[in-house]
Amino acid sequence: MIKKLYMAPMEGVTGHIFRRAYHMHINGTMDKYFTPFLSPNQNQCMTNRERKDILPQNNPGMPVVPQILTKDAVRFVDTAKELYEYGYREVNLNLGCPSGTVVAKKKGAGMLSDLAFLERFLDEIYEKCPMPISIKTRLGIEKEEEWEPLFQLFCKYPVKELIVHARLLADFYTGPVRVDCFERACKEAPFPMVYNGDIFTVKDAEIIKADTLMLGRGILRNPMLSLEIQGRKGGSLRAFHEQLLQDYAQEMSGETPTLHKMKELWSHLILAYPDAKKEYKAIRKSKSIAEYVIAVDRIL
Repeated sequence: MIKKLYMAPMEGVTGHIFRRAYHMHINGTMDKYFTPFLSPNQNQCMTNRERKDILPQNNPGMPVVPQILTKDAVRFVDTAKELYEYGYREVNLNLGCPSGTVVAKKKGAGMLSDLAFLERFLDEIYEKCPMPISIKTRLGIEKEEEWEPLFQLFCKYPVKELIVHARLLADFYTGPVRVDCFERACKEAPFPMVYNGDIFTVKDAEIIKADTLMLGRGILRNPMLSLEIQGRKGGSLRAFHEQLLQDYAQEMSGETPTLHKMKELWSHLILAYPDAKKEYKAIRKSKSIAEYVIAVDRIL
């Protein structure tokens, strides 16, 4: 039985509007919500957009964990201190982002290429951070053999939780998940382990030998997946969708950006409706919210 479920941080998708609507209408099934990464630079810890996303008033009643993406230990600690002032008591380090622009700067999964540098970074943040740090990581860059020394490095630190996207950087999001690497590490991990990667169905969840799962693209395809995994009833996809549309419309300046957000969601949702090709085409071609709602009603 799965004891806990976490929502993965997905850039541009799972911001505070998405999290809030999900928490309201899918019966609060997530034990933690991880924010899309904050990316501090030499001038500021957070942009205005990033700060808005983590403000407590925008995340009412939700167990939210901010994620930080940086290779600068000082900026990581400074950002964590600011988050502490907002009331947060856990922060997450992003060592998993495979984006080419991120990796080229030796951030995200790019940090896994230099374990000596990573060790110095971890030494500093675990010494100076005002709160516990969890880590979200991949298995390495190109070869499974990289995982063992990387895992042993993590074992040196008081990691709050180690969240493992069971792929290499080279696998991006389409290569095979390497569940055996994760399960071997679980046997000797001195900290809680969380599995992430290709959980799209209840069966996928049942196969993984882990007490905690992080769900990403699976809940974009099927927002009710968390309920299904937990064997619970309730929740409303229509209510979630309507809340999301309403809140984006209030937040965005004009119908076009609102439609862009909703169409992006449907690029995932439509995978659960393989016979709705005509309706999905109407969603993609809609130029007003009124047209969009008519097209969606034909599916929901």
